[in-house]
Amino acid sequence: STQSTGKFCLFDIKPIELARQLTLDAMSIWTTINPREFLYWNTKEQSKKSVRLLIYVENFNYISQWASCYILSGISTRQRGYLIIHVIQIMIESYNMANYHVAIALLACVEGVAVGRLKKSWAVVEEEAKPLLDQVDMLRTKFSSELNWKIYRELIHSQEPPCLPYIGVFLQDITFIDDANPTHITDSHILNWVKCEQFSGCMQEVMKFFNVGYDFKSIPEIMESVFNTKVYQMKDIYQISLSVEPREV
Repeated sequence: STQSTGKFCLFDIKPIELARQLTLDAMSIWTTINPREFLYWNTKEQSKKSVRLLIYVENFNYISQWASCYILSGISTRQRGYLIIHVIQIMIESYNMANYHVAIALLACVEGVAVGRLKKSWAVVEEEAKPLLDQVDMLRTKFSSELNWKIYRELIHSQEPPCLPYIGVFLQDITFIDDANPTHITDSHILNWVKCEQFSGCMQEVMKFFNVGYDFKSIPEIMESVFNTKVYQMKDIYQISLSVEPREV
């Protein structure tokens, strides 16, 4: 089956509509994050004081694992190829609406080892939707971690809201700023102003996205169908991948 859970068969839903619903779902988490939570990200209090931020990160991982399970639910090589196409189309639509959170989560799925190794299904993508592969290449370039995510940082810097940022980059920055700079100047209670300024600069990049939402209509049944998909852990997802397309001897 192609995930005919809930009231919909997910494959029948247009990629743009699935992208909209995934966007609204992630937005509902993003808008509840208190910016102060970033202050506690790299501390022992993270689990208590960065709660919504952790949920947003978990949502990223969930979307990536959901997409892998969705693709692997295909009952034949060809069907899995069509599901890869569907996921790529959702990824492109997410990118077009500046939902980089979902776009990068889906890129992590198609680039991941469990889906990436399905050579026979990728051959179907090549045969049926070759131009899409150029789009995947384009997103791979835009979301490359090379040169400390240079292209993505430029994209975010010039991006107008609404936007759902991929925040892994900024959490990495916060950790680096925190680890590299003491909070107080040596043996005193004087605050390290350089650290505060670096932290503030990092926050400026994401703050502009907190107050502007997307004007899409919520269709709860679609997200019900997404959440009804059985989502496995990464190690199990890889085993399923091996079982549907065994290694060539």
